Amino acid sequence: MVEEIALPSWWSFILRGIVALIFGIIVLAWPGATTLVLLILFGSLVLVSGLFATGGSIAAISRKEKWGAEMFLGILGILIGIVTFARPGLTLVTLIVIIAIWAILSGAIELFASIELPSKTDGRIWLGIAGILSIGIGILFLALPEVGVWTIILIIGIYSLVFSVVLFVLGFRVKGLEKKAA
Repeated sequence: MVEEIALPSWWSFILRGIVALIFGIIVLAWPGATTLVLLILFGSLVLVSGLFATGGSIAAISRKEKWGAEMFLGILGILIGIVTFARPGLTLVTLIVIIAIWAILSGAIELFASIELPSKTDGRIWLGIAGILSIGIGILFLALPEVGVWTIILIIGIYSLVFSVVLFVLGFRVKGLEKKAA
Protein backbone atom coordinates (compact mmCIF):
# COMPACT_ATOMS: atom_id res chain seq x y z
CA MET A 1 0.00 0.00 0.00
CA VAL A 2 2.76 2.45 0.93
CA GLU A 3 4.55 1.54 -2.29
CA GLU A 4 1.59 2.93 -4.27
CA ILE A 5 1.92 6.40 -2.75
CA ALA A 6 4.25 8.75 -4.60
CA LEU A 7 6.84 9.75 -1.99
CA PRO A 8 9.62 12.27 -2.51
CA SER A 9 13.05 10.81 -3.09
CA TRP A 10 14.72 9.34 -0.01
CA TRP A 11 17.60 11.80 -0.22
CA SER A 12 15.26 14.79 0.17
CA PHE A 13 14.24 13.51 3.60
CA ILE A 14 17.90 12.97 4.54
CA LEU A 15 18.84 16.51 3.42
CA ARG A 16 15.93 18.00 5.37
CA GLY A 17 17.04 15.93 8.38
CA ILE A 18 20.56 17.32 8.10
CA VAL A 19 19.22 20.89 7.96
CA ALA A 20 16.97 20.26 10.98
CA LEU A 21 19.88 18.69 12.87
CA ILE A 22 22.18 21.65 12.15
CA PHE A 23 19.42 24.11 13.07
CA GLY A 24 18.74 22.27 16.35
CA ILE A 25 22.42 22.24 17.28
CA ILE A 26 22.79 25.95 16.52
CA VAL A 27 19.67 26.83 18.54
CA LEU A 28 20.90 24.85 21.54
CA ALA A 29 24.53 25.99 21.24
CA TRP A 30 23.72 29.71 20.90
CA PRO A 31 20.35 30.38 22.54
CA GLY A 32 21.14 34.08 22.96
CA ALA A 33 21.82 34.52 19.25
CA THR A 34 18.68 32.53 18.44
CA THR A 35 16.63 34.82 20.64
CA LEU A 36 18.12 37.88 18.97
CA VAL A 37 17.40 36.53 15.48
CA LEU A 38 13.79 35.74 16.44
CA LEU A 39 13.38 39.26 17.81
CA ILE A 40 14.88 40.80 14.66
CA LEU A 41 12.53 38.76 12.47
CA PHE A 42 9.52 39.68 14.63
CA GLY A 43 10.48 43.37 14.65
CA SER A 44 10.94 43.34 10.89
CA LEU A 45 7.60 41.63 10.36
CA VAL A 46 5.55 44.05 12.45
CA LEU A 47 7.41 47.13 11.17
CA VAL A 48 6.98 46.25 7.49
CA SER A 49 3.40 45.11 8.07
CA GLY A 50 2.71 48.42 9.85
CA LEU A 51 4.20 50.41 6.99
CA PHE A 52 2.08 48.57 4.43
CA ALA A 53 -1.07 48.90 6.53
CA THR A 54 -0.44 52.63 6.94
CA GLY A 55 0.11 52.97 3.20
CA GLY A 56 -3.08 51.02 2.54
CA SER A 57 -5.04 53.26 4.87
CA ILE A 58 -3.69 56.39 3.16
CA ALA A 59 -4.80 54.92 -0.16
CA ALA A 60 -8.22 54.21 1.37
CA ILE A 61 -8.50 57.86 2.43
CA SER A 62 -7.94 58.97 -1.17
CA ARG A 63 -10.65 56.54 -2.32
CA LYS A 64 -12.98 57.87 0.40
CA GLU A 65 -13.19 54.43 2.03
CA LYS A 66 -13.02 53.49 5.70
CA TRP A 67 -9.45 53.77 6.87
CA GLY A 68 -9.40 54.18 10.67
CA ALA A 69 -8.84 50.57 11.76
CA GLU A 70 -6.15 49.96 9.16
CA MET A 71 -4.37 53.20 10.10
CA PHE A 72 -4.51 52.22 13.79
CA LEU A 73 -3.04 48.78 13.04
CA GLY A 74 -0.40 50.33 10.81
CA ILE A 75 0.75 52.84 13.41
CA LEU A 76 0.64 50.18 16.13
CA GLY A 77 2.79 47.87 13.99
CA ILE A 78 5.30 50.62 13.30
CA LEU A 79 5.51 51.49 17.00
CA ILE A 80 5.90 47.86 18.08
CA GLY A 81 8.57 47.36 15.42
CA ILE A 82 10.50 50.42 16.63
CA VAL A 83 10.23 49.30 20.27
CA THR A 84 11.38 45.80 19.30
CA PHE A 85 14.55 47.18 17.72
CA ALA A 86 15.15 49.86 20.35
CA ARG A 87 14.35 47.70 23.39
CA PRO A 88 14.46 44.00 22.42
CA GLY A 89 14.52 42.90 26.05
CA LEU A 90 11.25 44.70 26.75
CA THR A 91 9.61 42.99 23.77
CA LEU A 92 10.83 39.59 24.92
CA VAL A 93 9.67 40.07 28.50
CA THR A 94 6.29 41.31 27.27
CA LEU A 95 5.88 38.20 25.12
CA ILE A 96 6.74 35.93 28.04
CA VAL A 97 4.31 37.80 30.32
CA ILE A 98 1.53 37.33 27.72
CA ILE A 99 2.35 33.61 27.53
CA ALA A 100 2.37 33.42 31.35
CA ILE A 101 -1.01 35.13 31.67
CA TRP A 102 -2.46 32.84 29.01
CA ALA A 103 -1.07 29.77 30.81
CA ILE A 104 -2.54 30.86 34.14
CA LEU A 105 -5.96 31.69 32.68
CA SER A 106 -6.20 28.54 30.58
CA GLY A 107 -4.95 26.47 33.53
CA ALA A 108 -7.60 27.97 35.80
CA ILE A 109 -10.31 27.19 33.25
CA GLU A 110 -9.03 23.61 32.90
CA LEU A 111 -8.89 23.20 36.68
CA PHE A 112 -12.45 24.50 37.17
CA ALA A 113 -13.67 22.41 34.24
CA SER A 114 -12.19 19.30 35.85
CA ILE A 115 -14.10 20.06 39.05
CA GLU A 116 -17.34 20.51 37.08
CA LEU A 117 -17.01 17.18 35.26
CA PRO A 118 -18.98 14.26 36.64
CA SER A 119 -16.92 12.31 39.18
CA LYS A 120 -17.04 9.12 37.08
CA THR A 121 -15.36 10.81 34.10
CA ASP A 122 -11.93 9.27 33.42
CA GLY A 123 -10.34 12.48 32.11
CA ARG A 124 -11.28 14.54 35.17
CA ILE A 125 -8.02 13.96 37.05
CA TRP A 126 -5.89 14.53 33.94
CA LEU A 127 -7.66 17.77 33.10
CA GLY A 128 -7.09 18.92 36.68
CA ILE A 129 -3.39 18.01 36.49
CA ALA A 130 -3.09 19.86 33.17
CA GLY A 131 -4.70 22.91 34.76
CA ILE A 132 -2.35 22.85 37.74
CA LEU A 133 0.69 22.45 35.48
CA SER A 134 -0.42 25.36 33.30
CA ILE A 135 -0.94 27.58 36.33
CA GLY A 136 2.45 26.55 37.71
CA ILE A 137 4.34 27.31 34.50
CA GLY A 138 2.50 30.62 34.18
CA ILE A 139 3.51 31.64 37.69
CA LEU A 140 7.11 30.55 37.03
CA PHE A 141 7.24 32.60 33.82
CA LEU A 142 5.82 35.66 35.61
CA ALA A 143 8.30 35.31 38.47
CA LEU A 144 11.29 34.57 36.22
CA PRO A 145 10.60 35.67 32.62
CA GLU A 146 14.11 34.69 31.51
CA VAL A 147 13.19 31.07 32.28
CA GLY A 148 10.36 31.39 29.77
CA VAL A 149 12.68 32.60 27.01
CA TRP A 150 15.18 29.81 27.55
CA THR A 151 12.40 27.23 27.79
CA ILE A 152 10.96 28.26 24.43
CA ILE A 153 14.40 28.18 22.78
CA LEU A 154 15.13 24.81 24.39
CA ILE A 155 11.84 23.37 23.08
CA ILE A 156 12.59 24.66 19.56
CA GLY A 157 16.07 23.13 19.65
CA ILE A 158 14.95 19.76 20.99
CA TYR A 159 12.07 19.65 18.51
CA SER A 160 14.51 20.23 15.65
CA LEU A 161 16.79 17.43 16.82
CA VAL A 162 13.91 14.96 17.23
CA PHE A 163 12.45 16.02 13.88
CA SER A 164 15.82 15.42 12.21
CA VAL A 165 15.89 11.84 13.53
CA VAL A 166 12.36 11.25 12.23
CA LEU A 167 13.39 12.56 8.80
CA PHE A 168 16.50 10.35 8.76
CA VAL A 169 14.43 7.27 9.61
CA LEU A 170 11.83 8.21 7.01
CA GLY A 171 14.51 8.79 4.38
CA PHE A 172 16.05 5.38 4.91
CA ARG A 173 12.62 3.73 4.96
CA VAL A 174 11.76 5.34 1.63
CA LYS A 175 15.14 4.23 0.26
CA GLY A 176 14.27 0.68 1.30
CA LEU A 177 10.89 0.93 -0.42
CA GLU A 178 12.57 2.21 -3.59
CA LYS A 179 14.94 -0.79 -3.56
CA LYS A 180 12.00 -3.19 -3.10
CA ALA A 181 10.10 -1.55 -5.96
CA ALA A 182 13.11 -1.77 -8.32
